[in-house]
Amino acid sequence: MSTFPQEIYDILIDHCRRDTPTLLQCALTCRAWLPRSRYNLYHIVILRQREQLTGFSRTLAIAPQIADLVQELVLAPPGEDQPTIVRSATAVLAYKLPHMRKFSIVQPPFMYPDVRGQVEISLRTACYLALFPRLTHLALIDVSLSSFLDFVRLITALPYLTTLECRSILWENQGAIAPNSPMNDPGWLGLERLSVCGSLFTIRVCIDDNMLVLSLHLQITGPWNDMMGLPSLFKVLDPGTLKHLAVDSCAAISDFFDDIQELLPSYMMLETLTFSVLHPHQRNLDAMCDTIRTFLATISSRRLRCVCMDFTQAFNRARCDLVDAAETAGPELVAGLSRPGDIFTNVRVEVHVADRAESASWWRAEFETALFDLQEQGMLDVIVWEPWGHHPIEELRYEDGSV
Repeated sequence: MSTFPQEIYDILIDHCRRDTPTLLQCALTCRAWLPRSRYNLYHIVILRQREQLTGFSRTLAIAPQIADLVQELVLAPPGEDQPTIVRSATAVLAYKLPHMRKFSIVQPPFMYPDVRGQVEISLRTACYLALFPRLTHLALIDVSLSSFLDFVRLITALPYLTTLECRSILWENQGAIAPNSPMNDPGWLGLERLSVCGSLFTIRVCIDDNMLVLSLHLQITGPWNDMMGLPSLFKVLDPGTLKHLAVDSCAAISDFFDDIQELLPSYMMLETLTFSVLHPHQRNLDAMCDTIRTFLATISSRRLRCVCMDFTQAFNRARCDLVDAAETAGPELVAGLSRPGDIFTNVRVEVHVADRAESASWWRAEFETALFDLQEQGMLDVIVWEPWGHHPIEELRYEDGSV
């Protein structure tokens, strides 16, 4: 029987990367398939329960070579277990994952944000994080911290941090920053990528001892209003390293947006500016336009090459809402990118959306119509991502089956 080069088998195994049972079968097929199967099984490790943490630690003790494969660790336990998992995982896995580059704390979707398990980043936890020598990417998604001080401990514990992603995080108070903290030194944080997207809605929940909901109060606030102290983060950014900035499309209605706006002209190395549209509802479109208008009028980076409208986190909204939001933003994008003095040259506008490949042609047609002026100028790119967000769809599959 003829055989294929090993590279062909590796590609086939890569296509099974999200099918754990199949990967396990591939690992048992033959010795030649084992290395690639192990890589796909362990290069991203997701821990949701304490039992999984125990089992993974035991696996590392039996097969230490697996530790070299782990590049990303995701902690995604339910709310009540989150604080324990964060403390335990950082302590148990310290020194054991020498090649881990990305660390994520993700709160699984929950009906009431106030029921999230509050994560406290102690000095000991921060010290354990510092023991991952190659950690450059930190992601906090739907996480509630006890204070801004905990957030500071996280970022100051990672000296090689280049990417910081904060999406729908909040904390109750600012906390006291020590006089000798790096947060008092402007320009010390050398990030290349920063994403700051808050929560537009605050839900206050009153719960009795039996976990019965007594009352609910929905409050529409600025997306950064539950992140007191956030201007301090922007003040310590090194303007010489920041190349990619993503903000909430409704950031303009936040209480301290003006403080952050004053810092935007200093980001002279900025190459990509992204507006994350999390709530493309009609009542939020004015705030979105204000945000786009303010950023494009304030930023002075001649290196800017891409302005992105990111709808990938709004995939559970009505399609018409996303298209309407893009159409509303169109005039602001055209006006902002046409500033006198040719400040912005050769800038592309990208629209990102998450959907299946079969819908890619529909999205492309709708967004090209909604943003007709940008399309006419040859500035528009529509990119459809897989719903899980790891890989872009490389081809458009039309209704008749053609590509």
